[in-house]
Amino acid sequence: ADVGNVRKLRSSSDIWLGRSAEEWGCELGEQLGCPRGPEQLEAMRRLSAEAVVRETMHPSASDCYEPTIDSRSSVRSAKPASSLEALVAGRAYRVPVMLGFTAQDGLGKVELEHTIFKESDITDMQGFRTLLTREFGAAALEALAHYEQVVPMFSGSGSAPAEALRVRRLLGAISDDMWYFAGTRHMADLLAGSAGAAPVFLYSFEGLRRSEHGDDITFWRGIAPVLVATKMAEYLAHFAASGDPNGPDLPEWSAHLPGSASVMGLGPRIGMRAVDDEDRERHAFLVREYFSKRLPSELRRGEPSSDSAAPSVCPALAADVDGEAGAAATPLGKRVRRE
Repeated sequence: ADVGNVRKLRSSSDIWLGRSAEEWGCELGEQLGCPRGPEQLEAMRRLSAEAVVRETMHPSASDCYEPTIDSRSSVRSAKPASSLEALVAGRAYRVPVMLGFTAQDGLGKVELEHTIFKESDITDMQGFRTLLTREFGAAALEALAHYEQVVPMFSGSGSAPAEALRVRRLLGAISDDMWYFAGTRHMADLLAGSAGAAPVFLYSFEGLRRSEHGDDITFWRGIAPVLVATKMAEYLAHFAASGDPNGPDLPEWSAHLPGSASVMGLGPRIGMRAVDDEDRERHAFLVREYFSKRLPSELRRGEPSSDSAAPSVCPALAADVDGEAGAAATPLGKRVRRE
């Protein structure tokens, strides 16, 4: 999921209403009763955990749980670049990776950063087309064609409530692809395609009639009373021990190759299977138009050329920018993922 992270400490992003992570952090501080100014950070750090949790659902604290990208050279940042930039540049540890998704993964529209704020919410097809134009430019019609196949018109689509429901599902389909299906495959491609890459093992969990987000957890532990859970626990144990999930009496799990059209299916039938052509085409579109064009443009937006050139929106940041204290200067982490 982190491959789509554009939350930078000092530079703004259209996806986050043109505001930096520092601006969101300052707003959260005010909501917590800590006025803006040189003492805001210290006042926020003195708060109890209970006080912070009480404001978990405030817009300034919602759905932003990933590390803030902090490219300042004056501090040893935990995340000096986005995962996308690091992977494209080959700046990732060469260790074996197992990653995947469930067959019906994702939490829908609620996770689509582009529309999670009231100011950017969308409820009709005109708004949906406008969003596609903003995000995909000349490729907007291609995006529309892909997602209208995923969520076709249904009975009663002429009414406002039905149109709003369809738009919600369309936005949810885009969100699920960006966060899970296309995003995960793109990360697997980048990892497997880097120089000196360690093996990458990609899976799709299909163990339930509807395999939704997080449903695979008990299966990896071998708790569910079905054969696939036993096999998944064996795969995980082998992977933890050697970096390779394969072992005796297990269907072969082939390492992922960039652009591969197959994935390990973990369900009633365990084994490598082909990815649906329509899904592959839609995911390739997102990689080409979003992860390779739109997202990098957001990551470059407003990026300061040096520490000194970057204006501090919040005085608290300026007071904490030098020395070891600066390493902790990022805003309080936003709320943990809903599940």
